[in-house]
Amino acid sequence: KKQISKVNNQKIYEKALKKSVKEKRDLTPLPLSDEILIEIFTKTKDLVEALYSNKDYIEIKRYLKYVELNLLMSGYEVEQEQLEEKFGQLFSSLKMIPKKGRQPEKFVSLQDRYGKQEPYVLIKLRG
Repeated sequence: KKQISKVNNQKIYEKALKKSVKEKRDLTPLPLSDEILIEIFTKTKDLVEALYSNKDYIEIKRYLKYVELNLLMSGYEVEQEQLEEKFGQLFSSLKMIPKKGRQPEKFVSLQDRYGKQEPYVLIKLRG
C-alpha cells in the first residue's frame, strides 16, 4: 500500500492548480457574497487545522492557497491578489488571530473592525 505523505514543494501546488482548472465543474457557480466567503474562509481554516495538527500558526499566503484551490475546483476563477484583498477586508468577521512577521514579501494587509489596515504574516490555527 502506498502511504499518503506530506511534501513541501511549489510544484505540487502548481500541479493541483492545473488539475483543478482543467476539471472545473460544468455548472455555473453562484456569485460569492461576503457571507459565503466568510463561511468558505472559516471552513477552510478547519481543514487546514486538521492538515497541520502539529503547527500552531500558518502563513496567511499558504492558507489562502488552500482557499484558492477549493474555489477553482468549484468553478470559480480567482486571482491570488484578489483573494488576499477580500480576505483582508473580511478579516475582522472571521474570528481569527493574526501574528506579525518580518518578511515584507509575506505580508498580507488585514483590516480591523475600524477599517485600519496592518500587515500580518501568520494566522493562529488553534485558539
